[in-house]
Amino acid sequence: MARKCFGLMPKDLRRLPSMLSIPGTYSVGHRTTCNTRIRLFSLKQSKALGVAKYGSLEAMERFVTSRNAGKLTYTEVHDVRWLTGHPSTIGSCSNVPNDRYCGMASTGFPSLRPNNILENGVWCLGCRANFINYQRTRILDAETRLFVSGDDPLFPLHDLEFRARSKPAFVEHIRVCRGAKDLLRGLEPCIQASKDFL
Repeated sequence: MARKCFGLMPKDLRRLPSMLSIPGTYSVGHRTTCNTRIRLFSLKQSKALGVAKYGSLEAMERFVTSRNAGKLTYTEVHDVRWLTGHPSTIGSCSNVPNDRYCGMASTGFPSLRPNNILENGVWCLGCRANFINYQRTRILDAETRLFVSGDDPLFPLHDLEFRARSKPAFVEHIRVCRGAKDLLRGLEPCIQASKDFL
């Protein structure tokens, strides 16, 4: 895509820093599983190199348009327009294409707590269960409704699903999270069986 969008050749791409993805399942915006390693480039640096190579944004776009004419699928045309910042894609969230790499270049960023302990953050599986349940049923229990706002709870629930919390904040959160309470209730027979076995 870097070559299609910015008119770059393999020798140009060798000038850019890149990273190899780690095989696995990724979920940013939607979910995808990739079993191979993919070389990823920075959009900003790729675009800057393309503009520098052709002398201007307009010259780069002219080259890319002539080179790609009749060779791209409808989806690729849309992706190229969005990635290059074409005016037809500006100002509407509906124009943003799905990121097929789903956050493969993301990395965990820990925070430092006042007691000098690194905190990587904890995600709540109960919030994920709440989100999935609402997606399926469009029914929201009164307890969860207290934590979401707006006419459509889908986006606030999605936000809660992907919110990293410190361990102390997580302990407080699961006391009020309906999904976490349901999951804990489901685990009680397993915990009791483990105790009986021991």
